[in-house]
Amino acid sequence: QRTEGMGRSALAVALGALGLAEAAKLESTAPDFPLPYQFDYPASYEHRGTFPSEFVWGAATAAYQVEGGWDAEDKGLSIWDVFTGTEGSPVNPGMVAAGQTGAIACDSYHRLKDDVALLQRLGLTAYRFSISWPRLLPNGTLAASGGVVSESGLEYYNTLINELLKHGIKPYVTLYHWDLPQALLDDPYTGHSSPGGWKGWLDSRLPAAFAEFADVCFSAFGDRVKDWLTLNEPFTFAVAGHSGNHAPSLCNWEIDIGGCTGGPRPAVGWDVYLAGHNALLAHAHATKLYRSKYAESQGGKIGIALNSYWYEPASHAPADIAAAERAMQFELGWFAEPISTGKYPAVMVKKLGGRLPTFSADEAAMLAGSIDFFAINQYSAMLVRENQTGHDYGAPGGEPVNHGRDCDCATFFPHAWPQSNATWLRSVPWGLRKMLRFIKERYAPPEVFVTENGWADGSRNFREAAHDPQRIRFLANYTAEMLRAVNEDGVPVRGYFAWSLLDNFEWEQGFTQKFGLTYVDFSTPRRDRFVKTSACWYRKLATSNALVPPEPFASGTSEHKAARRPTLEQILAGRHALPAWMRSWESGDNDEIDLCETGLVIKTPFSMDFLSDFQFLVGAFFALCALGCLYVNKELLNDISLLALASVSRRREGSPQAEPMPMD
Repeated sequence: QRTEGMGRSALAVALGALGLAEAAKLESTAPDFPLPYQFDYPASYEHRGTFPSEFVWGAATAAYQVEGGWDAEDKGLSIWDVFTGTEGSPVNPGMVAAGQTGAIACDSYHRLKDDVALLQRLGLTAYRFSISWPRLLPNGTLAASGGVVSESGLEYYNTLINELLKHGIKPYVTLYHWDLPQALLDDPYTGHSSPGGWKGWLDSRLPAAFAEFADVCFSAFGDRVKDWLTLNEPFTFAVAGHSGNHAPSLCNWEIDIGGCTGGPRPAVGWDVYLAGHNALLAHAHATKLYRSKYAESQGGKIGIALNSYWYEPASHAPADIAAAERAMQFELGWFAEPISTGKYPAVMVKKLGGRLPTFSADEAAMLAGSIDFFAINQYSAMLVRENQTGHDYGAPGGEPVNHGRDCDCATFFPHAWPQSNATWLRSVPWGLRKMLRFIKERYAPPEVFVTENGWADGSRNFREAAHDPQRIRFLANYTAEMLRAVNEDGVPVRGYFAWSLLDNFEWEQGFTQKFGLTYVDFSTPRRDRFVKTSACWYRKLATSNALVPPEPFASGTSEHKAARRPTLEQILAGRHALPAWMRSWESGDNDEIDLCETGLVIKTPFSMDFLSDFQFLVGAFFALCALGCLYVNKELLNDISLLALASVSRRREGSPQAEPMPMD
């Protein structure tokens, strides 16, 4: 307590009498408060400044969340098809939005060209998407899939990659974004037996199977794809996928022993670490394969997309600072340390003991330095206080082991932090800057990419979704802090990917949480797409490569006006109210309504482009003249007839023999 507020060097000197070894030991338990900001957090953010000239702006999606086509051609089942009950299986108890599935999702499997057209119209230069493992290898491995790769799967991804490159958009490809082939998981609870008795990510054979799948992808697409990510968020699919609300989480069925947190060997305290261990080995094997077989000839780079909250000490107390450091190690360090040094964080090794698997010397060598760039998915932050486990932690009759308690810390959100529609997501822009600085100082990567960052809303229709000022402010403030990390902290950030291009199937939450820059109407057969105001703001950011103030977009458009935007389908089909030369709000030669146009748009059942044809216009002019002449002549003839009748009537009135003229 007496050393609170002292710097690291001063603390070491003060403890010098205790001996260097003891001083170092105590010093390590009281790390410095992480910089920048020490409880003096920004109340507002400055939106001025330009990014480096080659900075990459993109958007991201994941195969199961957007593709649909769950049973197209020869695609195999994924664990998410089964988890959600798509093919008739009982729905896993962890599925919050039971009854909703990714069977169709955004239907990107049939609309990939429309998605690329959307990316192009948003001015983005990169697209991060994932490859569905069971779409290429329906039964998980080449041997089980008859020794051949699915032709329809290859065709789909080849078409997508070629379409992106055709429009100047660089593909960033994730090999695994959580849709493991069901054939690699024996699931007795839903009746899906695995011929090889596979245990999914708990199986020691899976790293080699993943490397085989990666080999298929490198061989098929590596001549055009130069940026690879092996796995997306291994922390998430290790923890939530084996002890929570993500697939497969088979422990959710074990209600009689307390589910994922019960029994003598709780999944939340054991299986999560084994799954994470095998995920790291899968990454290591795939990276070794790529570097030895493809990197030189294809000229590409490879990494892994990690995720983590930024964990901020709740006070200046050394115990809270140390607790925040442990929280970082148990989430980010769990994976970042092995891919940097080949070792798990020391704090994890000490706390977990036999619950944490070990690396062989060869495995450690494969892991160390196994990334060419550091990819981070970063959304939010939490405050941390020390909360030590008791002496009976993990003992029979004591507190059961749990990953969430292993860090001897307690995390929480302050009420003042703005909350999204996702309970886990609060807006904390300064957390991104602190995270980026931490990555630079701890792991010293040559390049850093923010591969996911976004905001969730709960809109139920386009009128509610069209104008999204909270998302605009979130993205504007986070990118402002990202630029400060580049300019002031020297972090080599090279690119940023907004999550997500489209509203999509948000895992266990189904369609109740929307992260998209683009609203997707899931009630329509074609999954109609409308851009939100945030997409218009993001386009300005990407095309100018400079920070864009949020308020002209957040406050300058009404919800009613934003809801009058045309669908992407109308624009791509040419269903315009008028051609460009007749629309005063259009400039240039582009005969297309802008995605962000909020003016009057007449919905027509066919293209109105014929109005721009010169011959048609000339013919229409003469046709109108003829009709005008007929109309004028008809009126003139009527007048002449009336005059003639009047003249006859007068003559008859002057004749004594004339009979009275009929009234008509």
